[in-house]
Amino acid sequence: MAYFKALRDAAPELMKIATLSKSLDLPDEVWHRLCTETDHELRAALICLLTAALAAKGTAAIIGEAEGGWFWLPPWSLWQPVGNEGS
Repeated sequence: MAYFKALRDAAPELMKIATLSKSLDLPDEVWHRLCTETDHELRAALICLLTAALAAKGTAAIIGEAEGGWFWLPPWSLWQPVGNEGS
């Protein structure tokens, strides 16, 4: 799950994207905590909250298959640079 760690660590940079914050109806406190939280478990929970909001909006990247299950990620355009670092 190296991509998850990279995504979680990149969250403060991702949250600077004004269009994302305007497109999701999340309280300002969520955006603030995404940028400032340093606790590993709390940051992971905030990323899960963000991903759930993107899934609810219909913009999450859905990966997987019916037999094995599905995994929702933020839109590819937000994490593509991070995802490509390991290749």
